[in-house]
Amino acid sequence: MNIVIIGGGQQAHALLGIFASRGQEVSMLTRKAQEINERLGANGQIVVSTPYGEDLHAKPVRVTDNPAEVIPQADLIFITNPANDRPRVLAQIANLISEEKVVQLCAIPGWGAFDWMVDYHIGRRSNVYAWGIKDTPVMASHLVPGQSVSILGFKKELFYAISNPTHIKVELAKKALEKLFYQPASRAEHYIELSACAGNPIEHLPILYSLVGPYSQWDGRPFKERLSFYEDLTEFAAYLIKKCDEEQQAILAALKEVYRSDFPFALPLHEDIVKIYGRQITNPRTLYSTFRTNPAYAGIKIPMLTCEGGFEVNRRHRIFTEDVPYGMDFFLEAARRLNVHTPMLAEIRDWAYEYCGGFEDNITGYFPSGWPQRSMALVR
Repeated sequence: MNIVIIGGGQQAHALLGIFASRGQEVSMLTRKAQEINERLGANGQIVVSTPYGEDLHAKPVRVTDNPAEVIPQADLIFITNPANDRPRVLAQIANLISEEKVVQLCAIPGWGAFDWMVDYHIGRRSNVYAWGIKDTPVMASHLVPGQSVSILGFKKELFYAISNPTHIKVELAKKALEKLFYQPASRAEHYIELSACAGNPIEHLPILYSLVGPYSQWDGRPFKERLSFYEDLTEFAAYLIKKCDEEQQAILAALKEVYRSDFPFALPLHEDIVKIYGRQITNPRTLYSTFRTNPAYAGIKIPMLTCEGGFEVNRRHRIFTEDVPYGMDFFLEAARRLNVHTPMLAEIRDWAYEYCGGFEDNITGYFPSGWPQRSMALVR
């Protein structure tokens, strides 16, 4: 397969190492191409460290910021960019994707209504198969672009979904997953399950709300040090996450009725994390202890900027620009159409809009006309 990874962040670098270790040749399409190429060094390799003490050495075939150099030849394209950047990416590559062969287009992670985005920007082309993986396959950190990245932990199992699935789409996606990843994979029946199960928004935003929101006791002054998402997690933050999780589960319960499906991967957050990481977690007794004792979460810092007197939360980071308009807004628009009450999600979403001064766009424009009634008719 001719593989292209779009993106130049931690996940893109980690995937490059994993795919190279499976004998694949991979190119990267990223706006960071110049920086990465300058740092590649004489042997052109990127070192990907793993939690097992093994280093993976990956040499990309090409790193470029010009899609015309890599997209026309691609058989399999992985998009790792944030959900809010995917409309730009899809519009940029749409006319460059080959019409002469099957091209698989995969989002990692697959939430953010990626299937609806592909339909909107590329259309339902018979040779373009869109699918997504529920979560990132690994937790990656400590990125030095073009040089190194660290894998903190692997998911025990991968879950994926295919847009408008057919037998051939299922077989090709399954073969790609088996060839490229170490973990076993299971398929969700409906793509909507991936978007409705997004975990980042109901983890990241409640933590930030607990830290700098109206009930946080924050006095508005800079923080003296960079804080960690999970090692510094408070019981108040865990409570907010739990309330958001309950409301997400209420949305999923309504979707199960619409799609007449069990949604087997739509587990409550605590159960889901324990299932994903298993024995890597030291104390899985409660949601709070699970977050704080999962080594795959260790060292993940809250994005902050230096400022006079210390550090402040970065309001333009993807934890806001992706998780709010393409995560929280998805939940709330789905809840509105399904008539599900979600006061905690709405409270945190409204605070984030005010705290960040709004966002350029959001996911709501990608909802198909007549959804979910239209989906009910199709499923039945």
